[in-house]
Amino acid sequence: MGWPTDRLVFEITETEKVSSQAHLHGIIEAYRSMGFTTALDDFGNGFANLDLLTDLRPDRLKIDRVLVDGCDGDPRRQAILKAIVGLGSALGIGLIAEGVETREEALWLGRNGLTHQQGFYYARPSLTSLVTGLEPRLDTLRRAL
Repeated sequence: MGWPTDRLVFEITETEKVSSQAHLHGIIEAYRSMGFTTALDDFGNGFANLDLLTDLRPDRLKIDRVLVDGCDGDPRRQAILKAIVGLGSALGIGLIAEGVETREEALWLGRNGLTHQQGFYYARPSLTSLVTGLEPRLDTLRRAL
């Protein structure tokens, strides 16, 4: 028994210009046929080609930190993020907010439909951080929602 394919996500970075969308589409379909999932990473920071959402049909959309940073106090970012939540819902695409650095950002995002989050607020990159200090922050978010 190997690693469950549905636990592995192939990420397509939105900041990289796609030279052959048809070729990329074929690769993604091959991954899907094997049970893997795909994510469009860094959404909102780069080429922002909405056509990628319709053609590639990613399973997940990872919203770049450039839109998340300070979202709790920025009405323009809030409007964009709410629109992305609506877009994700309409297209059946799961959403992940990247770059969450403060409790306030985490709470605002969670209250507005972005419950899957990652960033320094939860843990800095290290093996130790996976074991210590994470659960209290997750509990705070669960209680707030």
